[in-house]
Amino acid sequence: MPAPSAQKYFNEAQTSQESGLMEKAVESYKKAIETDPYFISAYYALALLYHQIKQFDNAITNLKKVIELDPNDASAFNNLGVICFANDMFNEAKTYFEKALLIETNYKEARDNLKKIQQKLQQKIQVQPFIEQSINTIRKNKKNLKIGFVSIWFERGQAYVTKTLRDVIAQEHETFVFARTGGVYGRPMLQTDGIWAVPNLTIFNDYSIPHEVIGKWIDDNAIDAVIFNEEYDWSLVDFCKKKGTKVITYLDYYKDDWKPYMYLYDTVLCSTKRTFNLVKDFCNAYYVGWGIDTELFKPLNNDEEKYTFFHNAGWLGINLPEDDPCRHPCL
Repeated sequence: MPAPSAQKYFNEAQTSQESGLMEKAVESYKKAIETDPYFISAYYALALLYHQIKQFDNAITNLKKVIELDPNDASAFNNLGVICFANDMFNEAKTYFEKALLIETNYKEARDNLKKIQQKLQQKIQVQPFIEQSINTIRKNKKNLKIGFVSIWFERGQAYVTKTLRDVIAQEHETFVFARTGGVYGRPMLQTDGIWAVPNLTIFNDYSIPHEVIGKWIDDNAIDAVIFNEEYDWSLVDFCKKKGTKVITYLDYYKDDWKPYMYLYDTVLCSTKRTFNLVKDFCNAYYVGWGIDTELFKPLNNDEEKYTFFHNAGWLGINLPEDDPCRHPCL
């Protein structure tokens, strides 16, 4: 049991946190720890609060203290992995998830997280060589490049592709995201919380981007290469290229009327062999197959989950209208 005075500070911290007074809560948790340096729950709660307010280094420090005091706390290892995963520290995250499973072999959340990190690391292996082949020509003697992404940025397949590419490249280079506003069923959409809260995020409250706006973004951040996702404003691509910036794109489908403009791109990443074969003769194209977790398609062998329903990402997931029949599948 913690010292009574430490428990008092702990209770005050939780009350402050529930009231949205985060700074006050942090100070109260610290006082609880100062009063009782072995108060594991205080370290744990403070770590989770730091994670909530995006002070990730402090969150990691406090979770490591939890593990120092209780080396068999599987949840602390799992949460350390989650924080590392969110901050693109994939190898560290993998180690922590594995340690959690060594302590608690049936820890489903840690096992699922480990699968996700293994997929991320595999994607890095597949994508990195093609990205590097293009951007290495920018500045031969420069190790850390500044890579920008122009994309919609919310719960939609296109944005997930951009984020995955960004997560991979952020392992080696500094990344920047220019998040334009997209739309779903007539509603403007742009997200900046959760997984969409990444460093160097610039938001723009429209889909069409004026040349002077993208130009200022490139200049202010000294961006070496811009990766577009489904860009239909060819003048914008041309403008970036004329600034001396390398321009790259990702294609999962192709239209014939794009052919006269594809030469603008220094590199084209194709997720399907069909797209690759359509464009390879007139642009610098590479085939980078999009990974699929085949484990998801295996039959279920438990009584807890009777059905698995797969849907096309184009149906927009959580943004799907309530009256859409896909919300209410007949199983």
